[in-house]
Amino acid sequence: MNLRQRILALVLVLLLLVLGVTLAIVSRVTYRHTLERSSEELVASQRMLVDSLWTRDGSLREAAGTLAKDDALRQAIFAGGEAEPESMQLALDNHRRRTNADSALLVDLDGVILVDTGDSARETLRGKPFPFPDLLVADATAVEASPTPNGTFSPRLVTLRGRIVQLVCVPYYVPVSAPRPSLWLILGRNLDESWARAIRELVGVDVSLLGANAGGGQSLFASSLPIAVRAALTAESTAHDLPSGSPQVRELAGEEYLSLSVPLGDSVAAVLDRPTAAALLDYRKLVGSFAWIALLAAVLALAGAWELAHSVTRPIRSLEQAARRIAAGDYAAALPIDEAGEVGGLAREFDAMQRSVRAREAAIQHLAFHDELTGLPNRNEFRADLARRISVATREHAQLAVALIDVDRFQDINDALGHHVGDHLLLALAQRLREVALRRGLLVARLGGDEFAVVFPAPGLPETRAVIAEIETALGGSTEIEEVRIDVSASVGVALFPEHGGDPATLLRRAEVAMYAAKKRHTGTAFYDPAQDPHSVERLSLAGDLRRAIANDELRLAFQPKIDLASDEVGEVEVLLRWTHPRLGQVPPAEFIALAERTGAIREITGWVLDHAIAQASAWRREGLDLVIAVNLSALDLLHAEFAERLRGRLAAAEFPADRLILELTESSVMEDPQTALRLLDEVTAMGVRISVDDFGTGYSSLAQLQRLPVREIKVDRSFVLEMTRSNEVAQIVRSTIELGHNLGLRVVGEGVENEQTLAALRDIGCDFAQGYFVSPPLSAPDLRRWLESRGGVVAGASEAAS
Repeated sequence: MNLRQRILALVLVLLLLVLGVTLAIVSRVTYRHTLERSSEELVASQRMLVDSLWTRDGSLREAAGTLAKDDALRQAIFAGGEAEPESMQLALDNHRRRTNADSALLVDLDGVILVDTGDSARETLRGKPFPFPDLLVADATAVEASPTPNGTFSPRLVTLRGRIVQLVCVPYYVPVSAPRPSLWLILGRNLDESWARAIRELVGVDVSLLGANAGGGQSLFASSLPIAVRAALTAESTAHDLPSGSPQVRELAGEEYLSLSVPLGDSVAAVLDRPTAAALLDYRKLVGSFAWIALLAAVLALAGAWELAHSVTRPIRSLEQAARRIAAGDYAAALPIDEAGEVGGLAREFDAMQRSVRAREAAIQHLAFHDELTGLPNRNEFRADLARRISVATREHAQLAVALIDVDRFQDINDALGHHVGDHLLLALAQRLREVALRRGLLVARLGGDEFAVVFPAPGLPETRAVIAEIETALGGSTEIEEVRIDVSASVGVALFPEHGGDPATLLRRAEVAMYAAKKRHTGTAFYDPAQDPHSVERLSLAGDLRRAIANDELRLAFQPKIDLASDEVGEVEVLLRWTHPRLGQVPPAEFIALAERTGAIREITGWVLDHAIAQASAWRREGLDLVIAVNLSALDLLHAEFAERLRGRLAAAEFPADRLILELTESSVMEDPQTALRLLDEVTAMGVRISVDDFGTGYSSLAQLQRLPVREIKVDRSFVLEMTRSNEVAQIVRSTIELGHNLGLRVVGEGVENEQTLAALRDIGCDFAQGYFVSPPLSAPDLRRWLESRGGVVAGASEAAS
């Protein structure tokens, strides 16, 4: 798309956008105004409806008052007596017709209906309690008052015999000399279809009456709406779904209505409905006219845009070739700057542009290879320069040192004092490194954040350490920024070429490994050590060797006894895993277990341990040696959906009792996914397997986890047990932990017992079990058997240990 076409498209799009927004706003405002006007008319209709009910109520009440004073009716009722209710009903019915009432009732002072002139085809209420006792007023003078909308009384609409009826009540007095007490005269007029049609003629909108039915729901009792719309109204909702006093737009039988709910009693409401089609007719005509106007304006604007685009693009073509040369990097291209008019002005702007581009390219080139804050070379420049120095050192058989420097607690400084103070600190540190670089001939760079890098010749370890010491001295000490004195220290990681790597990426990564090791150990400086590199080739190779060891059954188990401190008996052993590498020798469990968790091999290891441990314990049982075995679980085991089912299969295959197995887990392992872990532990404990919390006290949320886990035992971490005889504070922690476990109904095991004093201390404070090298180091299966025999074997209490 060329410039002319883009101008046309832009003008057209903008015009259509403006016209569209204007049309939308006009349509919305007009639509709202139309609905507001219709809503006001609907609210006025509501007032007319209420006024008509007041008028109807006054008329009915006046008729009731007249009947109450009619001597002929009074005599007929008095002469009928209680024994002739039919005569009373006939007399009352004759007088009811004169008042155009649809129903009339006489109620005694106890609220029982004596006479009911209702439809004989429906159920008579005679002899039943009057269903609306609150209508029986006691103040005769108040009844005779003229009811007004602001007066004492309000029209009473109720659901009676399947109809909506407007009722009034007046007191009725029999002659004083007669023995009959006063009665209540009730008159009612039905609100039916004819009433709804009459109201529609009066207020100009459709009206529907909804009331409570026998089933407790709501039914449509009368409506002036068409039959199809009535069905939709009944099926859609009740009047209580519409807020009273607030007209709402809704669709009934495919037609849009503006509806208003008018509560007329506890269980009666009227819904006023007015079709919006007629009200919106003028609105739709206005919108249609505006749309035609918008279309005509778009056509005219397109014609004008075409002429504008043509006049603009014609002189610009003369600059096309010059622009192409500038795009190709020729910033000295000759431009027609002497041209008059817009073309000359554009040419002069092009000339200014190419000078600005030339200046910006130089600035960008500097920014691409230098840090914006400190002005030092950045990571890109450092890697490029390091690559050049490596190339020179390779030819000259020289050595280089790459030091990665990270400012300690820099994030704390930023958080406490603000980023602007952090930036000033970085500038001060960069200046100090520049001074060292000038003296020593170093290359200094800022890699990002609070990380700096230095590369320098390293003819020997003493010279390297001397340079690093000078860097540490320059960075250390106090720095005052904005009247705040900041103590600065740094962690330095060093990697050597060619010993630790032959390319910039490897040297930087290994210097970073050393830096994090220095930060972790708080040593200030650390040289790269492959043993500390979790991502080294050796460790990757070790991961493969571990999988082969599992597959080839090269692992072995060791068993460490747990002694019952109350009886001095041994009934349980903890299963520990050992691996002897064919080349590296004995690999520490902490190292290869962590490696297995990172590589995903931990589930295979857990399965191997369970299989062999259960098999060994089953063999001991056949030999008469009944021991409970405890096996450690990883956090990844708790997330394995099939762990419980596979454990059930292992126990069944070995015919090993589930209650002779303890699974040990740490608090932190449960927190990986608490819901999944708890589900799995519930399944496992349902088999009879017991759960023990290992390293208790070193995790977080210990109490909260104990309340949720199906735990039977906790093991006090060895870090507390080792120190309890040397520290009263630690001893108090151990004592409190044991009391907590006992209060929760748990057994408590003390780990790491290394001497007799610790064992005695645990026994004195009520610890249940103990294990450690003083009791026995981890033993092979045959050595464990001999060790038990040397102690007299497993006594009868061994079986009780599982209880």
